[in-house]
Amino acid sequence: MKKSIKLVSVALASLMAASAFSITASALPRPTKEECEAVGEQKIYFEFPDGTWGDWSNLKINKLNNTLPVYCNPYAVYGNEKEFFDPGWETKPGVCTYTGEGKTVYYDINSEMNVNHYSGEIDPETGKKKKLYYYRYMETEPGKDYGVLFSTTANGGFQTTDVNMTADCLGDTVVLDDPISTRENAATSAKIDYFAHWKNHSDLVTKANVLSTGKFVDGQFPQNQPKAQMLSNALKEYLTNFINVGYFQLESNQKIMEKLGVTPQEVYDQYMKDNADIINGGTVEPANPDQNDVDNGCPVDFIRYDKEKLNMDVEHKKLASPKEVRKVLGLPEEEPTTAAPTTEEPTEAPTTEAPTTVAPTTEAPTTEAPTTEAPTTVAPTTEAPTTEAPTTEPKPAEDVFVLAGSSNFVSTGWSPDPDSYKMTKGDDGVYSVVVPEVAAEEGALYQVKVVQFVGGDPANAVWHGMDNTDLNYDFMLSQDCDVTVTYNPTTGEINVTGDGVVPPVYNISKITAVGAGQGNFLNGIVWDPDAADNQMTEVKPGVYEITFEDCDTNTDYQFKFAANGGWDMNWGLVKETEAKLNEPNPAQYNSDNILFNVESEEETVDVTIQLDISNWDTVKKGGATYTIFINRETPVLWGDVDGDGVITTNDATYVQKYSIDLPTTDNFNAAVADVNADGRISVLDATCIQKFVAEFKNGTGRTGQPVVFE
Repeated sequence: MKKSIKLVSVALASLMAASAFSITASALPRPTKEECEAVGEQKIYFEFPDGTWGDWSNLKINKLNNTLPVYCNPYAVYGNEKEFFDPGWETKPGVCTYTGEGKTVYYDINSEMNVNHYSGEIDPETGKKKKLYYYRYMETEPGKDYGVLFSTTANGGFQTTDVNMTADCLGDTVVLDDPISTRENAATSAKIDYFAHWKNHSDLVTKANVLSTGKFVDGQFPQNQPKAQMLSNALKEYLTNFINVGYFQLESNQKIMEKLGVTPQEVYDQYMKDNADIINGGTVEPANPDQNDVDNGCPVDFIRYDKEKLNMDVEHKKLASPKEVRKVLGLPEEEPTTAAPTTEEPTEAPTTEAPTTVAPTTEAPTTEAPTTEAPTTVAPTTEAPTTEAPTTEPKPAEDVFVLAGSSNFVSTGWSPDPDSYKMTKGDDGVYSVVVPEVAAEEGALYQVKVVQFVGGDPANAVWHGMDNTDLNYDFMLSQDCDVTVTYNPTTGEINVTGDGVVPPVYNISKITAVGAGQGNFLNGIVWDPDAADNQMTEVKPGVYEITFEDCDTNTDYQFKFAANGGWDMNWGLVKETEAKLNEPNPAQYNSDNILFNVESEEETVDVTIQLDISNWDTVKKGGATYTIFINRETPVLWGDVDGDGVITTNDATYVQKYSIDLPTTDNFNAAVADVNADGRISVLDATCIQKFVAEFKNGTGRTGQPVVFE
C-alpha cells in the first residue's frame, strides 16, 4: 500500500496496547502451522455485561462471519517457549465471534493471523507486500503464566482488567466481578478497567499491576513470574519515556518494591538478566532532555538498539542504562566489584574450644491451685449525672496543594512532597504559589501540574492536570522572572503568569498516522509512531494528509496522530464524541484513539486522513481538527503545475523556468500555471505562488483554488 499525497479521499492508557510486557529482549521461535494444527481449538469465552458496558443491541454482528466489535487480547507473561504473537490492540485478528446464545462471545487463541506489515517483499502479481502468516497457541506445560483482557470499541469503549490465565482456562468464560468495580487503567490513568475473573476458575482473578503512573494496584500475582520482573519491566517501559519517567523515581519505586516484597538488588538483577543482549551489545549514550529531538531525545542515559537486528517485535528503541536503573532503585552508582576472597594463613592456630553445653534445668512446674474468690458485688452508686460540654472531634487535616513539574521549574521535579512549593488558598477559593527567580533557558519547555495531598498525607496524592485533564501546563520563558501558578479546584483551571512567561513553541518535524493497522489501512503497521510508510505530507502549513487505497469496508479501524516519531505529542479523539466522516472533527491533544467504520456495499474504499493543527493553541491545547475522507476525488489546483496535489516552492520554480524557456519537469501542466489570470505565464505567476507558499493574504491570485474546467 503506497502513501499518496493527493488531496482526496478515522476516530493511549496506553489506550494503545494491553498491559503486557516482553519477557526477554530476544524474540522466541515462532510456532509452526503443523504445531498449531496438532494442538487444535483453544477457545475462551466472554460474557458481555449488557447495561454496564452499554447496550448489547449496539454491537453490530457481521452477518458474513458472525464477528462483532468485541476483542480478545491474550498475551504471554512468563515461561513461554514459543513467541506468543500479538497482532496489535483491537485489530481484526483479535475480534471475537458470537456464540449465537445470550450475550456470550468466544475467541480461538490457536488462530492463523495474516499480517502483511512484517514482510518487506513485494508480490509481483499484486504489487503489494507479501502476506506472512503467524500462528500462536497456549502451551500446556506447568510453569507458564498468561494474561488476557477483553475489550469493546462499541458504546464508547470499555475493557476488563488484565486477568491471570493458565492453559487450564481453555473453554472457560471471563465475567465481570459482582458487585461491579473498577480501577485505573494500566496504560493511561485517564481510563478505567473493570475487575474480572474466570467463571469456573475462581482462583484466577485480576492480575496485580504496576501502573504507568508509578502506582502499584493490588491483585493476584502470576503463579510463576518473579515478582521483581513486574518492576523491572516497568522500568524498561517508562524510564526512557518523557511522560512517565517522573513517576518511577526512588520514592515511588520503594513503595512498589515494598508491595512486591522484593529488594532493589533483586529488581536490578532481573533487569540485567531480561535485557542482557541489549546491555552487553550496546553502548551508553548520555541523556538529552530535548523531547522534540526524535532520534536523540531521552530523559536518562540510555542504550540505543535496533529491534530489527535483534529480531524483536517490540516497540523499545532505547533502554535505560544500568546506572540509571541503579539510581532509581537506590543502589550505589557503580555495581560493587566482587574480588576473590584473600585467604591468609592464620598467624596463630585457631583455638577450638569445645562448646559449653549447659544441661537444661528441668524443674517440676509449680502448680498452685487457682484461687477462686467469690465475685464481689457492689451495689451501684447512683449519682446525678454530670453534664459536661460535648467533646469536639478534631477537624480533619486540610488538603495540601503543591506543584510538580519539570526539574528546570521546580527542584522536586515529578516527585512532589507536602512541604515544597505549597500553594496558599485565597479568599476566592483559588490556590496560588510564586516560584521566585526562575532562570530562562533558550528553547526550553517548562511543565507543571498541581498535586493535592488529601488530608496532607503524602501517601494520598491526587494529580491535577490542565483544565481537568491529564495534560501538563506547558510554557516557555523569554527572560528570568518570578512565576506564579494558580489552581481553581472548582473549575480545574491552571494558569501560569510572569513577566517572562510565553506560550510554548513546539518543533514539529513530522506527523505520522499511527494505530491498529489492518490490511491496507496504515499499511498494516500496528502502533508504530515512527513508521516511515505512514508519515504524512504537509499539504499546506499545519495541515497533514495521507491516503490509503483499497481499505476493507465494514471493519473497525482506530488510529491517532503522533509527532516526531514518538508518543510525547499526539492527537486523538475528544472524549464523548464520535468521528464523523467527510467533515472536520475536533482533535484532542494526548487523548483517546479515533475509531471509525465505513459501512458500504463496496468491498473497498480509499481513506484519506487529515490533521489540521494550523490553529492549534499550544497553551490550552485546543483548536486542532481531523477529517476522515472516504473516496474523495482529487481536485486540480491552480498553481500545482507538477501535479503532486500540493502547492510548493517547486511549482514556483517550474513556472519561472517555463516563462524563460528553461526545462521544467516532465509532467508540467501549463494549463494551471496562469494563476494571476492575465492570459500569459510569466515570472508574475511564480511570484503569486511564492506568496501563497509564504501564507501572504494578498497578491496570490487564484493559487490553490480548484480549477473548474469548461
